[in-house]
Amino acid sequence: MYARNICMFFLAVFFLAGSAGSLAAGEAGCPRKVAHIERDWLSAQAVSVLTKVYAELGCSKTEFVAFPGRRGIQNFNHSMVDGEVYRLQVVEPLYTRAFSRSAQPLFELTSSLWLHPTSFEGRKPPIGYILGIVWMEERMKTQEGKAYHSEAEMYDAYNRGHLSGFLAGDIAVHNMIAKGSFIMPPKQGKVENRVPLYHYLGKEFSPFMEKLSAVLKTQPFKHLSSSGK
Repeated sequence: MYARNICMFFLAVFFLAGSAGSLAAGEAGCPRKVAHIERDWLSAQAVSVLTKVYAELGCSKTEFVAFPGRRGIQNFNHSMVDGEVYRLQVVEPLYTRAFSRSAQPLFELTSSLWLHPTSFEGRKPPIGYILGIVWMEERMKTQEGKAYHSEAEMYDAYNRGHLSGFLAGDIAVHNMIAKGSFIMPPKQGKVENRVPLYHYLGKEFSPFMEKLSAVLKTQPFKHLSSSGK
């Protein structure tokens, strides 16, 4: 009886160790934390899809953490996060850490200057943009603008009549208009950007990025491409 109990004990330990090993293997090579832009509608939508894709690839424990605009870049450079949900390629010179970019973009983003329908009777309030969004900061270097920490703050300023317009991704603005979030819906002006958004991870996650890139060929983010319709 004693020998049998000892045998059963070691068998139990063996199976438990095997289960733990399988779990560890399932999460092996997975990013621990991935940054995204806080209080940003499009970013939140992308995180929702990417969370499912990560889980399908065996990385269900990856945490998606929200930060203000450029904070994600800084935290990536200091290895506080393992990557960023999406960025334009223009951000790459700002990375001081070796990185891996998805072979396929998550989706294409069209962004425009959205204008307030009011003439403001001679006075011209500034154009709003989001601090930390690299292309917006570059665009506003030659024009008077007002920077905000989030879309929510910028849209609130617009509704209060403090802005003559703002820069934003078209799909997000169309969504806001459809929900009736604007007191006076803005009119689409000049298209400023039509660019692909890529997923970024540290270079050490290249094997995982290869698997993710293969999944992206099935276009899981297709519904987020800016069509304005």
